[in-house]
Amino acid sequence: MKKIFKNTRSFYFTLIIMLVVVTSLISISFSYYVDDSSNTKQYAKVEGINNIISSDQLNDNYLTLAGNTEETITVNVISNNDFTSSFKLSYETTSDVSVTAIDSIDDTIDAHDVLSYKIKVKNNSNNTAIIKFDIVSGYVDTTFNITGTEIK
Repeated sequence: MKKIFKNTRSFYFTLIIMLVVVTSLISISFSYYVDDSSNTKQYAKVEGINNIISSDQLNDNYLTLAGNTEETITVNVISNNDFTSSFKLSYETTSDVSVTAIDSIDDTIDAHDVLSYKIKVKNNSNNTAIIKFDIVSGYVDTTFNITGTEIK
């Protein structure tokens, strides 16, 4: 042992080898100690915005309304997001139908919140009308590309 430390080159070489081995062992032990699964809920996944609508009066977001009738429905906007998002409600139909919101529609919804809106639907024609309701979601202060007519 004394022979190794008498030669300076051997001493430095041995010291470097010991540092590499100790550093490797410490690195390996910390990599097993760190648990990445505990940080999964810390960051919001911003892959997509998941707002949906539901209503007892709608069948797969469609409403069938007889000619010259009027109906008031309740539409629930449900946020499945971890952050506040913005939305617009819209409808599509080929008939002469008027759709108006009885309640003022707020454009934003908080995380995991449910908002309910009463909407009046009036069929102005003699034929049965089929109305499709939809929701367009986005980040707060986003301009939307809405297909159909916005419900105001």
